[in-house]
Amino acid sequence: MIWSILSLFINIPMLLVILGIAAIAAIIYFTLGPVRLIALALDWRIWIAVAAVVVLVALYNSSKTIEAQQQEIATAVVVEQASTDTATVVTRVIRKKQTRQVQAAQEQAVIDAAPVGEELDDLMDEIAREQAADSDPSN
Repeated sequence: MIWSILSLFINIPMLLVILGIAAIAAIIYFTLGPVRLIALALDWRIWIAVAAVVVLVALYNSSKTIEAQQQEIATAVVVEQASTDTATVVTRVIRKKQTRQVQAAQEQAVIDAAPVGEELDDLMDEIAREQAADSDPSN
């Protein structure tokens, strides 16, 4: 809780605001004198203006931080979806490869068991037609 509140005030834009206020105070001190600087520092309206600037810068910076975090979350979701899709595609490719290996083994067993001659040629032609149908991109 305390760190989240401190993170609103400890960042580059807030440090630049503090540096700007210190520069204004130094300019007043060296041009108008220390008495005028103390008089301005004791005025409550100055402190309200400074507080308003600090709050506005803190809110602006926190909104930018929230937008950046939302973008990181969206990117992580896209990466997770891509990872899931890739795993699905890889699984499908592995299954197809295993199916092709089983079919090739079955075809080789049929070829080995087939009698030599015209029947073997017919069997080889049938296997070639099946493979051509399987590799047809229109399917």
